[in-house]
Amino acid sequence: MWVDHVRKFAFVLPLLVTAFFIPQFINAFSAGPPDGKTGAPGEGLCSDCHLNSSGGDGSLSLSGVPAEYTFDQTYTLTVTIEDPDQQRWGFEITASDPLNNAAGVFTITDAVNTQLSDNAAPLKDYVKHTSTGTMLGVQDGPVSWNIDWTAPSSDVGQITFYLAGNGANGNFANTGDFIYSTSVSAPAPAQECQGICGDANSDESVNVSDAVWIINFVFIGGPGPQPVFACGDANADSSVNVSDSVWIINFVFVGGDPPGTCAPGAWEGQGGDCCEFAI
Repeated sequence: MWVDHVRKFAFVLPLLVTAFFIPQFINAFSAGPPDGKTGAPGEGLCSDCHLNSSGGDGSLSLSGVPAEYTFDQTYTLTVTIEDPDQQRWGFEITASDPLNNAAGVFTITDAVNTQLSDNAAPLKDYVKHTSTGTMLGVQDGPVSWNIDWTAPSSDVGQITFYLAGNGANGNFANTGDFIYSTSVSAPAPAQECQGICGDANSDESVNVSDAVWIINFVFIGGPGPQPVFACGDANADSSVNVSDSVWIINFVFVGGDPPGTCAPGAWEGQGGDCCEFAI
């Protein structure tokens, strides 16, 4: 008799444990998804956990992203999602530079409905919904969340916001939900050209001393081209190396082609373009 009770308990116990933990696991992300589910390069999406979640009839959008960011300027971003017949909602957003590092600073302005995963640089930060922020019972949508984002204090190149959203059916399981994703980019501010292409030492002329300056930079760690890195790109190949010194020497001594336009647009995040050389 005692053995039979032990056997029954041994059979029932795993079922009880499973019954307790599975709902906890399935409903865990109602309080906010894990980081890295925005669809950014190298990341997954909410569909990693929500099964058969493609093919919904809803939409996801991000508004408030500037056409061109201004250094240190704060912008209010609005995430909006809607989906017919759904009644619970979620999102996650991040911002990254061209190297997929964190870009700018997110600030929570609605702590009831949104939360921030503030990670150490260069890891990206993530803003996502809270449990209350899932707005359970709001049928069809649209629902929105507001977030403040402050642009970097210098040119880091184009910044891209990656966003994923969840239109859920509210059944407290990971089925019957639809996942959406989108991205919106904000270019760096346009900058006037600085310096002169080929004038690596910024003495307002292009001569052999600029070739020497570049050689010192390339081979012995001397200072880079001035006032912006692009001014050393005499042959406009989007890099600064010994071939730029050769280009300058050919121009000065044998009548070769003058420095070009220094590959305009290739120097985002490194001070911007320099001005085209003119004889």
